[in-house]
Amino acid sequence: MHGPGQVQGPQDKARWSVASTGCPFMPLVSSVTRFYHRAAPSRGNTVILVVIDKFSKADHFVALPKLPSVKKTTKLFLTPVVHLHGLPSDIVSDRGPQFTSRFWGAFCLLFGAEASLSSSFHPQTNSQTERVNQDLECNLRSLASFCPSSCSEHLLWVEFAHNTLWHSSLGMSPFKCQYGYALPMFTDQEANVGVWSAEQTVRRCLFTW
Repeated sequence: MHGPGQVQGPQDKARWSVASTGCPFMPLVSSVTRFYHRAAPSRGNTVILVVIDKFSKADHFVALPKLPSVKKTTKLFLTPVVHLHGLPSDIVSDRGPQFTSRFWGAFCLLFGAEASLSSSFHPQTNSQTERVNQDLECNLRSLASFCPSSCSEHLLWVEFAHNTLWHSSLGMSPFKCQYGYALPMFTDQEANVGVWSAEQTVRRCLFTW
């Protein structure tokens, strides 16, 4: 007999459960993974993969041209998360087809991670993701007014800003929560090095940040 919230078939060994609201005890023990669909088209990208560390509130954003297949999703998850942080023990996702498939459940099981699904009966499990989505949407609007056709290229600076700025619930930045020290920031003084293209590149980075 299956427990509440499980969506497996009778022959499946991979299991899903409803996401719990417990607080993880260290970075990337538990992560939230979902797709952001409200991004304006930019350089052919219309979807953003959002991965959130529930402990440190750190985010990873990956711009995509469309919703990927489940196999592509697993590869995308490995790229910004596993090779940097190791394997989480719990991966919370929405109920999109990529995350309710047998392949995703088996993938998580083989890596020793529990595949948990967010639930409308536990709205607090989605609150952190919704806050990130709101911040991301606000940042994307600002970028769209500045560089509407290429804002996806600046997504890494949106991620950098979120992960290095002070977070009220942490009392520090997500980066410091993860690594124990504050990341060196941009200098306040703008140097004139006589290379206009380099200066413009740095100005764009500063503007986005």
